Amino acid sequence: MLHSNILLKLPYGTIFSLPFLIYGIRTLLWNIMTSYEITSTEIHLLAGSLTRREHYFLISNYYELSFKQSLIEAPFRAGTLILRKDGAELFIKGVYDVRYIAESLRGKTGTSYR
Repeated sequence: MLHSNILLKLPYGTIFSLPFLIYGIRTLLWNIMTSYEITSTEIHLLAGSLTRREHYFLISNYYELSFKQSLIEAPFRAGTLILRKDGAELFIKGVYDVRYIAESLRGKTGTSYR
């Protein structure tokens, strides 16, 4: 009888929302600490959640360039830029005006869109 009273008093809402809170904090930190610069020849990415790493990617090394947007991202013209080469994929999240950037990079590099 004592155990059933303890189970009834547990804060189930708090317990089940904890993973979503942790994911939200991680995403917020990622967005705050990530920046990128995209030119016609390269992508300079400074990214990380708790530690930042600097990456340079040459666009000419990739044979396919595309983008994707969710229903939430589309009204804000944000999305994920996707570059592929030899089975490897590079995802750059949170790119503003992603469609324009993808089209302009495709025009300069001759990469394909799928």
